[in-house]
Formats: sequence, structure tokens, C-alpha cells
Amino acid sequence: MLLSLEGAVSSGNIKEVQDIFQRVVKPTNANLDDQTAVLSHLENIEDTEIKSLVYNKVMTAINNHIDVSVEVVEPFKLLPKVKISDAVRIIAILFDNAINAAKKSANKGN
Repeated sequence: MLLSLEGAVSSGNIKEVQDIFQRVVKPTNANLDDQTAVLSHLENIEDTEIKSLVYNKVMTAINNHIDVSVEVVEPFKLLPKVKISDAVRIIAILFDNAINAAKKSANKGN
């Protein structure tokens, strides 16, 4: 895509530059904005594994055009007696079930 953009700029084809910008650059920027917004909402999750999992699952939902919001108001850390592997498995299953149900829904999570 960058080579196409370079070719369009070199030839002075403004219409093609605008087309490439609208199809490639603009959607990429929106995706980066989504990723940044999701990360900022996860700052109160103190367990890296849980934060990574939630981020991954939320981005999966967004990439599937599912409306999703995350709000972790208070700092959250697993108790030492809770195995991280158990918590990851439970949270992953809950997210996967929610994503699958939302995919089948007519309104995608609204």
C-alpha cells in the first residue's frame, strides 16, 4: 500500500492518493484509537496476565464489530490464593461466550 501511495504521489494523482488514504490510513488510525482507549480503561487491572487477556478479548470483539465497553473503576488484583491459570481460564471462557453470543445477535451488543 505504501508503494501504491508513493506511486500516486510521484505521479501527482491526487484522486488516487485520497482513495488510498480513505481506504488504508484512516481505518488504521481508528483502530489505533480503539486500542489506546481500551488500554486506558484497563489501567486498574494490576495482574499483567489478566490485563493482557481482557485487552485481547476486547480487541477481538471490536474487530468483530461488536459494541463493547470496559470500565474498571477500582484497582483490581487477584488474591494470592487464586491461581492465575484458573482466573485466566474463567475470564477467557466468559469473554468467548459473550463474544459468540454477540456475533449471533442482531444488534451486536447494543
